[in-house]
Amino acid sequence: MKQLKKLKLRQMEKSLEQWRNRPLPQRPADGWIRSIRQALGMSSRFLGEQVQLTDSAVRRLEDSEKADTITLSSLKKLANGLDCDVLYALVPRQPLSDTLKQQALKVAQEQINRVQHNMAMEAQQVDLQEINQQIKELAEELQNKPRELWQ
Repeated sequence: MKQLKKLKLRQMEKSLEQWRNRPLPQRPADGWIRSIRQALGMSSRFLGEQVQLTDSAVRRLEDSEKADTITLSSLKKLANGLDCDVLYALVPRQPLSDTLKQQALKVAQEQINRVQHNMAMEAQQVDLQEINQQIKELAEELQNKPRELWQ
């Protein structure tokens, strides 16, 4: 992998690390919008006036949030009316470098298995230890060519 790509990977992992180990608050059952609005004692009509929406449009968007179908744009609009910020992030379940390693091993194994199948048909089988070494070496090579991992 080129140095710039490695640097980008390290920088992204560093910025994500703070989120991976921090428990995020669970969204309330009624959704953030409705829960915060009600905690403030604010009517949906008043919130709608703040963001140029009708009372029924606010309630539809609250239902949409609860159903996981709200758009980020709508969520930001209503959050602004509640004097809130929307924090949005994708938090990988594991370090990105681990994901790359796993994918490289998977692709390497698929490639080596195809070759081994052909060799076995020609009575040129290689022992299991050699196959595993080939997979490991190919996976290390593939990690330096991340675009080839996702084809």
